[in-house]
Amino acid sequence: MARVSDATVVGLRAAGSAVGALLWCERRLATALATAAISATDPAVKIECATLARHADWRARQWFDVLPSQPGLDFAALVVEPADAPSVLRMGDAEAVASARGELVKWLADRTADLAARADAVGEGPTARAALRVHADLIADRALVARAGRG
Repeated sequence: MARVSDATVVGLRAAGSAVGALLWCERRLATALATAAISATDPAVKIECATLARHADWRARQWFDVLPSQPGLDFAALVVEPADAPSVLRMGDAEAVASARGELVKWLADRTADLAARADAVGEGPTARAALRVHADLIADRALVARAGRG
């Protein structure tokens, strides 16, 4: 088996940190929106939050699938709250997250587009492809929220 170079480990750690941060955000968003869907009294809000929660869960699984797994990389250290996460997401309050869902989806879309560009530039194909899939889903979610007049 070929030895993984230190430069490769550093690159994988950087990609893993970016992916892990997005995984953390999508998990938090999915949980909060699912909770909001359960407690919502407006049927339209209930359906929208449940739909967005399912989509966030799908995106979290996409990120999980591309987390690097190499010796020297600690999974638990990769999947952490990003320092620049919106405060409403960090707090995880279901009602506040539901109210800010349009802004949160936009923030995630912007961050994912940035990761797609960076991953493509350094030749990290699986991460770039996952980011493009996730970004397309986030754009669709932005349209869903906008059609509902909440984004």
